[in-house]
Amino acid sequence: MAASPSNLPREEAAERAKKALAELELPKKLKGGGVVESLGEFDEATLTPEGLLPTGFQVRYEDREGISLLCSVTGAPRCRVHGHLGDHRVLLGAGATPEAAWEVAEGTVRTWAAAPPPAGASPSSPGDARSRVRAALKDSELFKGASWGVQRFGFADVDVLRALEGLPGVAEAEDYVFAEQKEGWGVRSENIRRELHKRGLGALAGKRMFDPDAPRGAAHSGKRSETDVIER
Repeated sequence: MAASPSNLPREEAAERAKKALAELELPKKLKGGGVVESLGEFDEATLTPEGLLPTGFQVRYEDREGISLLCSVTGAPRCRVHGHLGDHRVLLGAGATPEAAWEVAEGTVRTWAAAPPPAGASPSSPGDARSRVRAALKDSELFKGASWGVQRFGFADVDVLRALEGLPGVAEAEDYVFAEQKEGWGVRSENIRRELHKRGLGALAGKRMFDPDAPRGAAHSGKRSETDVIER
């Protein structure tokens, strides 16, 4: 497989990113069950120490019991995780980074699981929104097994990361350095793949290095640290 380009001129890297954006079709299904519904928009808050976090970016997960999770990037704090059941919506976690927000959400659900349920609370019983979502999430498959906030938010998918670099406004942001101006997507994807294995998510990692010129679906995900993946 051809090596992923690196150390490209900025103009060429930007053009390749725009091509990646044009090729990405939404909704985009992620390994692990999530669906990217929106890539969001570039604004002055998009460039963060963790990388590109476009306002309006969102990923949705659904389980077989009708509960869903929405991982989104909004105003400060940047990243939020909401639980949804029908018309009921409850904030589970928020933080400056995907990993921070997901860790808070996991902690919220763990606390609920360890505590006795409010009297009369169940997914199908009357009650306030928080009680109904709490009852549904306590045993939800969405919080079973290993997890990683970066992956849950969709930022361990190289197709998504490449497309984010193509959003209008990114090329004009002088402080942003494209992946292909530096190490290239081959190194970046290998870092993500290793991190997925490290966190017990090897089934999502794939086996081959990413080639940006290969057909869609050849990309694989992983990383050493959150900053390496969505690095600015």
